[in-house]
Amino acid sequence: MSDEQWQWEYDPNRECVTTGLPEIVIAEVEKIAEDLVTLGGLGFDITDIGEGRHHGVPGGVRRLPLTDHGWVHVLPAPRLRLVAVIHITPPFKYL
Repeated sequence: MSDEQWQWEYDPNRECVTTGLPEIVIAEVEKIAEDLVTLGGLGFDITDIGEGRHHGVPGGVRRLPLTDHGWVHVLPAPRLRLVAVIHITPPFKYL
């Protein structure tokens, strides 16, 4: 196991991914990203968390639910020890 720590970031950047979203949604997304980083650091395969393009197949962009019927799309990259938050679909009440 490498000594490098897992990290997360917005891709391409925070402004592009979060513009127009309330802080409560952003805070929940960042908590999910932190949880994924923690799980990755503990050795769990986070490429199979949530829903992917093909049911039951790990890898690629993963869709994870938010508490109030929204979604966050993340791309876990184990070789880079990185979780990229690439898209947020907020709950309908925040649209």
